[in-house]
Amino acid sequence: MKLRFALTFTLICAVVFCGCRKHPELPRSRNDLVLRFLHSLKNNDAASAMEQGHKLLAMDSSNSFIIKIIEVQECNQAVLNAQQKINASDVQGALDILRECERKYPENNTLPQLYAQVKQLRHAERLLGAMERADTAEAMSSAMTAAQTGLSANISPALKQYFADYEKAIAKRREEEARAIQLEEKRLPAQAPAPAENEKKPPLK
Repeated sequence: MKLRFALTFTLICAVVFCGCRKHPELPRSRNDLVLRFLHSLKNNDAASAMEQGHKLLAMDSSNSFIIKIIEVQECNQAVLNAQQKINASDVQGALDILRECERKYPENNTLPQLYAQVKQLRHAERLLGAMERADTAEAMSSAMTAAQTGLSANISPALKQYFADYEKAIAKRREEEARAIQLEEKRLPAQAPAPAENEKKPPLK
């Protein structure tokens, strides 16, 4: 039984416009670039937003709003690239991408959590493989417990359903094992009754 995983990470950025004193208004001559920038943000096009953002930042390097938006978009792009690596079964590649972004933006609180989450996936194949190879109810139960613990940060709806189905398979295996034991007991010959203590033993010849 094979199970394919896909993690979906979402970085949420709450942008608050506090007035021109904090975020200086961009000159009107740059309106086209601003519109393209905002259009990219609206369409969740991180690559395009970063490109337009860096152009705007080159025109106004002190604009903290643009700086923050670029950081968010670069982190979003890093997460997207990490997701692609995971889909290609390259967990280490995903970790490298997230680690590099974390080094660039050490104050970002989301990246360390995502890194720890992806790090667990290095053991996913071994843990789920142990579940597939388990051939007794006891072994299956132990393997599932280990997998649930080892993948605790990655319990997606699909994985949750997989564990629920596996638990049913464990119950079915227990019933099969109980029936097999009963059948084996029926096949055993009836034990001869033990001789009474006062029963005389035949003389030895």
